[in-house]
Amino acid sequence: MNAFVKILLLEARLNLRQGSDLLVPTGFFGMILLLFPLSLGSDPALLQLIAPAIIWIALLLAGLLSLDRLFVPDFETGRIDLYRQYGLSPLSLLCLKACLHWGLTLLPLILLTLTASLFFNLPLPLLKTLLATMFIATPALSFLSCFGACLTLGARNSGILLVLLILPFFIPTLIFSLGAVEATRLDLPATASFSFLFGYGLILLLLSIIGGTFALQKNAQ
Repeated sequence: MNAFVKILLLEARLNLRQGSDLLVPTGFFGMILLLFPLSLGSDPALLQLIAPAIIWIALLLAGLLSLDRLFVPDFETGRIDLYRQYGLSPLSLLCLKACLHWGLTLLPLILLTLTASLFFNLPLPLLKTLLATMFIATPALSFLSCFGACLTLGARNSGILLVLLILPFFIPTLIFSLGAVEATRLDLPATASFSFLFGYGLILLLLSIIGGTFALQKNAQ
């Protein structure tokens, strides 16, 4: 655990020094959210209706932009072997990378949603539900992204392959999340949508941990 925390802090500092890699997803997310209100006009009803879907899709796409940097630099420079010598298991390395992806890429995008809600005139109840779905679903998506990055490690055109591999698994998350928001809009209970979202996220999390650990072990050999 001590080695895990030390390497986590080290990786976080290295990522923060490379600020451009962190600004690209944030800039992409912001541009999408800025362009839609400008192109659709100032109709509050229309903006409120499409806002949750646009914000969720923008977050999912922006989160994909940093995936090719999750394991490739460590694989090319031999840092994966170095981390193993420090006692970091493949499972711990997978969890470390997932925590970094969520904390440095997805969490800033979730926080930017608070600002984005002003552009779309999003009511507070809808905003609360939207944020709740993001906090529930995005950790599992980070583990899924790390799983995909492990599978495509060392492959040609790994970025395109990675997107094609994991993007279909985002669709149920999007459906359940928007279902919860729509239920809130109609003043209906959103319990069912949240339950499906949590259950799907848990399954995705477990499968990603098992598959990612196995793929990382094979690639590290």
